Amino acid sequence: MEGLKLQILEEPSAAFRYRYKSEMHGAHGHIAGERSQKSSKTLPRVRLLGWFKPAYIRCTLATENEEKEHPHLLVMKMKKNEEKSEPHYAEINAENRWEAEFKVGIIQTAKRDAEKVLKEKKLRRREECGIRRSLTTKEKTMINKEAADEAMDIDLNAVRLRFEAVDGNYEPIEDCHGQPVVVYSRPILNKKCAANAELKIIKASVTAGTCRGNTEVMLFVDKVDKKNIKIRFFEEDSEGGMSWQDYGVFNDCDVHHQYGIVFNTPPYRRLDIESNTEVFFELVRPKDNERSSAIQFVYLPCEESPGKKRKLENTSEFLEADYQLETELMSVVPKETNSFNRFLHEVIPNPDNEVTSSNLLDLPEDCSQLFNYNMEGIEEQFLNDLLIGSSSVQNWKNCLLLNQSKTRRRLKWPCNFWPLVG
Repeated sequence: MEGLKLQILEEPSAAFRYRYKSEMHGAHGHIAGERSQKSSKTLPRVRLLGWFKPAYIRCTLATENEEKEHPHLLVMKMKKNEEKSEPHYAEINAENRWEAEFKVGIIQTAKRDAEKVLKEKKLRRREECGIRRSLTTKEKTMINKEAADEAMDIDLNAVRLRFEAVDGNYEPIEDCHGQPVVVYSRPILNKKCAANAELKIIKASVTAGTCRGNTEVMLFVDKVDKKNIKIRFFEEDSEGGMSWQDYGVFNDCDVHHQYGIVFNTPPYRRLDIESNTEVFFELVRPKDNERSSAIQFVYLPCEESPGKKRKLENTSEFLEADYQLETELMSVVPKETNSFNRFLHEVIPNPDNEVTSSNLLDLPEDCSQLFNYNMEGIEEQFLNDLLIGSSSVQNWKNCLLLNQSKTRRRLKWPCNFWPLVG
């Protein structure tokens, strides 16, 4: 019959949580339509065009890429919590405009049982196609082999709905070319599978870092596939367009049990920023371009960005000297240096005392060992700065203690006379 075909009016949702038989106690959801919302629920729906007699639409499961049987079961909730397995039939006529919809769910079949279920479905399929005779030995062997081969390669995390038009006797309706009137839905992916699950960021250990990048971040996520996941950093302009993007750096071994990712941030597009710059990052699955909700990340200015002068802190901002370092420093001073010991124990303990040229000239020559101790040849500049500047002896003591090799770090000394060391 010319013009006879099945049209899908409402595709099923792209993903659904497959359940095992043991999980089917109580009320569980069904496959929703792609346009389903909380306020208005929809179901997968089809229409038979070019047919004007009462008929039925049969719904079963098929594989994602081929028109073959799938080992999972398509079930429908009946009264008193009873379940009916496929095939499912919906009557169509002029009153319902030759349309049918299906409220069904998916029961997952374990890999070990896939071959057995496929054999049963292939036998049933013969009857659905109108073949009623008994199987020959050769046909049985062929069906067993096909079921075994397909069970080995079957994708258990993707299915399609197969809709077929049948007449009042449940015989297939054929088009003008003698072919059954059949249509397949788009794939329905298993939400429980990491390769198909909804991407979601739970928490990030760090949400700010230097504009040079390489900040280590520990990211807690919902189930992800380590071979099919990226972390995209991006910035949008005032009109919502993409002005910059880059990707976090990590490899497969940095994805921990599908729920955690340790990665390093990429450098920002500019290294000379002078204020905090807000960008975003998100999870991206390259296979289907699925994305998570975006999280804000703040790039901080570098202390020594190109073309940017280093800002020095106020003279009052000194680090506390470690007691152990102080002890080690004092051990290099000769015990017989009485004048230095007097200077150390009488002048230094009083913060109000000032370092003057007379104080320093009182020190014996062998006290130069103090300034040669891991000071990398800056003792002369250091002494000159002390003589021309006015600073408390406590600050001078701290300066000596903080410039040992064991505390190497960039220190910010008073800009008026302290040299930059470290």
